[in-house]
Amino acid sequence: GTPVEETLHACHQLHQEGKFVELGLSNYASWEVAEICTLCKSNGWILPTVYQGVC
Repeated sequence: GTPVEETLHACHQLHQEGKFVELGLSNYASWEVAEICTLCKSNGWILPTVYQGVC
């Protein structure tokens, strides 16, 4: 599969182009969301603001 870093970087670029306003995540465990947020913060990328957790 595609590395999450590559996907998040592409999402950030699309956000900068005005293609969307908020980034949402679903089907990730809470620890994965924490890692994604840390990765986004360390790279200056858009942070997720919407989350639908795993049941």
